[in-house]
Order: sequence, then C-alpha cells, then structure tokens
Amino acid sequence: MNTPLLFGLNGWHLLTLVAFAATLAAVFAAGLHKPEALARGPVRDVGWTPADLFAGLGLFVLGPLLASFIPPALGVELTSDGGAGVPVTTRAAVSALVQAVAWLPAAVYLVVRLARGGHLRLGGVIPRRPMRDLGVAAVGVVVAFVLATGLGTVLQFVMTLVQQPLPEHGHVIFETLADNDSTLLVFWLLVAAVVIAPIGEEVFFRGLMQTGLQAVIGHERRWLSILPCAAFFGVVHIGAVPGFMVPVLVLLGVVFGWVYERTGSLWCAIAVHAGFNAMSFTLALMTIQPTTGGAAAQACRALAGG
Repeated sequence: MNTPLLFGLNGWHLLTLVAFAATLAAVFAAGLHKPEALARGPVRDVGWTPADLFAGLGLFVLGPLLASFIPPALGVELTSDGGAGVPVTTRAAVSALVQAVAWLPAAVYLVVRLARGGHLRLGGVIPRRPMRDLGVAAVGVVVAFVLATGLGTVLQFVMTLVQQPLPEHGHVIFETLADNDSTLLVFWLLVAAVVIAPIGEEVFFRGLMQTGLQAVIGHERRWLSILPCAAFFGVVHIGAVPGFMVPVLVLLGVVFGWVYERTGSLWCAIAVHAGFNAMSFTLALMTIQPTTGGAAAQACRALAGG
C-alpha cells in the first residue's frame, strides 16, 4: 500500500480519497447540508442572552489562567526537555490535569446555568434518547474519520505540489510518543485525547458557545452558529497541529456541531469526538516507530485488539 501508484499517491491515499468523495456525495445527496435537515432537531431555547456568550469567552481565558498555576505548584515544568529531570509520564499526567482544569469553569457554568432554568435536558446535558444517540454517534465517528482523513490527504497532496515540507507527525501527542516509549505515557495521553478533550471541548464549543451564539442570531439560523464555532475550534488547535491541517479541525467542528444541532444531545457530540480521537490515536500509534523500544506500539496494538 506504500508504493506510489498515481501522482505520488499510494494505495492507502487513493482509497482514502475515494471514501472521502463518496461520503461527501452521500451527504449532499441526502441533503444533510441543508437548513431543513437541522430544522428537524430540537430547538434549544434555553433562555440565554448575549451575556452568556460573552461569559463563555471570558471563561475560555479564565480556565487556562487558573490551570497555569498547577505545574508550578506541583514542581513540574511542561517543557519538551522536562525541566529539572521530570519523567515524561509525570509531565503527561500533569498536562492531563491542567487540560481538565482549563475546561472546568466552562463546564460548571454550563451545568449551573442550565440547571437554574430547568433546561438540563433541553440543553443536551441529560440525554433524552440515549440509544438513538449511540446509533448516531457510531455513524458520526465513521463519517468524521473519513472526512478528516480525506481532507488531510488532499491538503498534504497540495503541500507536496507546492514543495512545502510535511511534518513527520500530525499532532504534538504523536511527536511525544515517537520520542518517548512508555505504556504509562500511552495511558495518560489516551485519557487526555479520548476523555478530557472531547468532554471539555464539546461542553465549551458546542454546549456553551454554539448555544450562546444561537441566542444572539436566532435559532432558525443554525448553520450560522455552527460555522463560527467550528472555525474557532480549528484556530484554537494551531500549535497542536501543523497550520495547513487547521481546515481539518474546522471540518471536524462542523461535524460535531451538526450532530449537536440534529440530536440536541451534547453527549452525542462528545461520543463522536471521543470516537474520532480514539480511532486516530490507535491508527497513529500503530504506525509510529518509537526511538526507545516498542512498548507504546505494543500497548496500542493491545488496545486495537491485535
């Protein structure tokens, strides 16, 4: 599959592009991009005002500020060289804690604000149809993965055509795993990628910001609330992924936002996000060649069942 077959693309690339084109065709053929498709979802009229939107932006700044005090308090420096000889697994654990605390203020605000108005179910915090949500999430994970990998392949092909260097790894997490081989490290990075990030990011970008934006522009303009939040989601990841891959994150934000609007369930969006991250994490780990051994790759193969 690694042998170039067409314009430098190998078999895996071509298969990815075919799946990408077929999925896009199916989405447009089914009319899932039309406002009417989103209109079938519940209207989350939870009584929010523009003040809630600005509060969310403030919490986006406050959360990381509060979390920044954690590493110094624990005597850990989150740098690539490990500071004063701190093990990489310890840095990964502290980094996961920092990430959780950074999203905590937004999560608390969302839950308290919805609970005070009696809108936990309408806001999607309490699922109304959990079995339906699981079915949608299962399909959503596959769609998200195909669209993201397909667009990523297109962007890499474009970068190659314009003779721009491509990064060896697509995310800082995978760079860490390539340079440091530890099963415990795999565990902490998996927790951060598959548990903390999906919950925290979906609570903020979809549950808080997308709902707040709809309160400003009106619930009949759902795409106009999905797209800005998806763009914000992509821009926030600059630094974690190469710049040319930011459109992939924006596309993922669109998928997560669409799922939230269509189902009205925040947990459904979280499940799609978590499933996508788990698939990407597993696939990337199975292709990484660690410089210090094979424990990380073996752990990944165990997670993948093989």
